[in-house]
Amino acid sequence: MGDALFDNYLLQHFPGKTLEELDNMDVLRWMRAMDARNIDSVEEIRKEQIKGKKKASDIPDKVLKQFLQHDELFEEFENYLNGK
Repeated sequence: MGDALFDNYLLQHFPGKTLEELDNMDVLRWMRAMDARNIDSVEEIRKEQIKGKKKASDIPDKVLKQFLQHDELFEEFENYLNGK
């Protein structure tokens, strides 16, 4: 992403802030936090599905694919912990 597009992205997410103010921001930390937020929201949707509050047909394909990705990561981590 070019600098101008990224500046625009930040300005959209932080209305009222100037580029000078945003220059002092730890952007990588913010992006990691946004990734963590996404993981949380996907797992909340999974919990709702498990409890029967959401049907699989009501969950977007993108989120269903993220379920599978999370499952693969958890399995990989478990295998690592168990020496497999």
